[in-house]
Amino acid sequence: MLEVTEMVIIHIIHLLRMLNPSSIAGLQGGAIIGLPPVLNFGSPELKARVIPEVLSGKKFICLAISEAFAGSDVMGLKTTAKETEDGKHWIITGTKKWITNGQYVEALYCNRSASERTESVRFADYFTVGCKTDNGFTVILVERGEGVETSSIKTSYSPAAGTAYITFDNVKVPVGNTLGAEGGGIFVMLR
Repeated sequence: MLEVTEMVIIHIIHLLRMLNPSSIAGLQGGAIIGLPPVLNFGSPELKARVIPEVLSGKKFICLAISEAFAGSDVMGLKTTAKETEDGKHWIITGTKKWITNGQYVEALYCNRSASERTESVRFADYFTVGCKTDNGFTVILVERGEGVETSSIKTSYSPAAGTAYITFDNVKVPVGNTLGAEGGGIFVMLR
């Protein structure tokens, strides 16, 4: 029986990349655009926790900026982050649309006949989210949890990109997950 280890998974990912270039969008698209704000502006504690999980492939990240009514116009975003009275958390409310790598498919096909094959859709574990705060456009890292809902969006682009619609419904996030200064989101995104 074949034992599936991290090394086997890494080899499978490399084979997929060679066979189908669109798999790069699904496997790396979110990390390529969602992880740099954490690398460049996250606190040391946030970096120590999130970066190894994403780079090892144990967790997925995506950049969540675009909205249905604002597109990529960051100054027109409707998703808000309000600081709690004690100043320790953000409460994030809003939606994001056309989010690359917001979902991905886990396929378990090793040594199985067609009738035994299993496949499940999973969604990103971390969201690098653009929000409107009292001081302007701010970027905050949101972890999947209570109040975060994701659903698939069918697009004309490759389904490997994992395009998703995301809803944040009063999501409580530590202020320590702010990437860069409050109101300095444009600098976070341009770096």
